[in-house]
Amino acid sequence: MYKMKNLVKYIVVMFVLTGIISCDTILEPIDENRLDFDFVSSDPASAEGILLNGYSSLVDQFSYNEAATDDAVNNQLNNNFKRMALGELNAQFNPTSRWNNYESVLWVNKFLEIIELGEIVWSRNEEINEMFYMRMEGEAYALRALHHFYILQAHGGVGTSGELLGVPYLTEFIESDGDFNTPRLSFEATVEAIMADFDAALALLPTDYSADQSAVNSIYQQYDFDNYLVANGPDYNLRMSGRIVKALKARLALFAASPSFLNDQGYYNIAATEASEVLNTIGGVSGLASNGLDYYKTYDRNDDAEMIWRGSIQNNPASGIEKRMFPPSVNGNGEINPTQNL
Repeated sequence: MYKMKNLVKYIVVMFVLTGIISCDTILEPIDENRLDFDFVSSDPASAEGILLNGYSSLVDQFSYNEAATDDAVNNQLNNNFKRMALGELNAQFNPTSRWNNYESVLWVNKFLEIIELGEIVWSRNEEINEMFYMRMEGEAYALRALHHFYILQAHGGVGTSGELLGVPYLTEFIESDGDFNTPRLSFEATVEAIMADFDAALALLPTDYSADQSAVNSIYQQYDFDNYLVANGPDYNLRMSGRIVKALKARLALFAASPSFLNDQGYYNIAATEASEVLNTIGGVSGLASNGLDYYKTYDRNDDAEMIWRGSIQNNPASGIEKRMFPPSVNGNGEINPTQNL
């Protein structure tokens, strides 16, 4: 019996000592099999996923912020613009805010860091690989410019000092423990920084993603056309293209030229020049569709000559624009109504 008790004691002591010795192993976090940036920097699909995050928060052109003013009223009590008009606007609640677009900017900056390393092999064919690098770098510059443009639209304006302010312009990825205290540029400096990124994109992007060999722009004419189609063929339609960038440059210049901002004739000239370059690709003004203003009536097509860039249409008709905005007499909800019946 005495020997049995001693044996039990020894076993208990052994387990305790084993537990103490192995504590470090127990407390050490195990590999969770998460992908890190070292892997992403060499994996084509993962790296492209970083770039595609830049497309995740694009802003559509439908705005209902009249409901935040005296011009219109929204009949939904929980509508954010209605809440804003009723006095709920504060630093934590701002339905018009676009500061979150900096997240997309940071993703794009990370992608630019990754491709600068040159470790990714998109294709074993050298020409195709080079064109993938060119096109996606161009997309990244264009997306960085576009998201800064979105932010400038929402947050540019006159500061307390009386200076016309732009927004901070981020050109590098910032780690979570990095310094985010980046000062604002002036309004014009922000516009010029956006223009510079758009120009960098134009030097790398195809005008369109087309199977038409005659439409290949000069920067890609040196490459074999079959190889060109692999990197810049129709499969990539609706990704950033040279045509889209020129249209965005025209819109940015028109925005900057406004009397509300720079009131500068030079930017009006830039807007006209960029818009004319886009129009010249379809034969000028004469190439515009005679019924171009009726594009919204075309329900049986996925595209239209008047559309330079489009997004997906919601499959849920209950949340469609027509259902929300049409008057009840035509089965709509009449969500927004003018305050003055003119």
